[in-house]
Amino acid sequence: MRTELRKVWKIIDRVKKKYQGKMEKEIRVAFVGCGKHATENLYPALKYASMNLIAVCAKHLENAERQALQFGAEAAYDDYEEMLDKEEIDALIVCVNPRLHYEISMVALKKNLPVFVEKPPAPGSEEAKEMLELSREVDKFLMVGFNKRFGPGYKEAKILIEKERIGRLSSIFIRAYVGATSGEETLLLDIGIHYIDLLRYFGGEIKDFHVRKKVYRGRTTIVISCEFENTAVGILQLSDGYSWSKPGEYIEILGEENLVILENAHRFIHHKPTIASPGEIPSDGEKSTIWIPNYSIPVKENHLIFLNGYVYELKHFRDIVTGRKGGISSIEDGYKALELIENISKR
Repeated sequence: MRTELRKVWKIIDRVKKKYQGKMEKEIRVAFVGCGKHATENLYPALKYASMNLIAVCAKHLENAERQALQFGAEAAYDDYEEMLDKEEIDALIVCVNPRLHYEISMVALKKNLPVFVEKPPAPGSEEAKEMLELSREVDKFLMVGFNKRFGPGYKEAKILIEKERIGRLSSIFIRAYVGATSGEETLLLDIGIHYIDLLRYFGGEIKDFHVRKKVYRGRTTIVISCEFENTAVGILQLSDGYSWSKPGEYIEILGEENLVILENAHRFIHHKPTIASPGEIPSDGEKSTIWIPNYSIPVKENHLIFLNGYVYELKHFRDIVTGRKGGISSIEDGYKALELIENISKR
């Protein structure tokens, strides 16, 4: 069975090479990790991001072999340094226990490889700063997996802010409620880091902030109020006292007479300024824009790996590896997010 599957992958590879000129430029990647998130979200996104999976590494060789067989890689390893020494690749993807992100990324950078690493990129800001400095020294892009930046609704909100289509930014409100975690550290590093990054992504650098915390029956709630350097203000409500099975994400971005709402990643609303009196129907240019995925249409863009930004973040990484300028979601963003988290934890 394995032999037949490998034959199929080789045929697919030959077809891809035949039509390479008509396709996006493909890069050769190796992957360290085969956990639940990697298997369900990142590995399936590789083919849509024009990434050719060459080799897989895991702690246990049998897991790496299974993953390689499932996703079309010809080589499997249980030693990532051996893999990096033997395989000819353009970039490395790392999604393992966060404690190992720093170590593996540093080794790859020293071998002059661009790296995509899942969040959090390091145990703390000190290690992330070392990663940032080495990335600059060897001039290789180190990207952090802040996938929410790349979801369609979030990208549209960012465009509206950058092009000042909502006027001057006034405030950002983010509510992120999830189910039980193992405590404040996990809540901040695993869940909160996404929303702390979004505060900076939408609002810019944070000038000052205040924190309130409450722990009740083992569940943690954290409220962060902040002021951005551009004078806008922000609030983040983060809690693990809710549920994993119910939607709990809500974002409001307020500009001059404009309001953008993002609900649970897949609903985007833009309320535009209106001169209509109460009870009157606004003109077409004043009407609100509402977007939700058209799930009734069977296209790949309706898959969750697209809607949640996983394909688009890997496409962005590939673009930078192949020469495009202006990378976002970099290790600098990871470093600043971790630094903020550490300061939040101290208050």
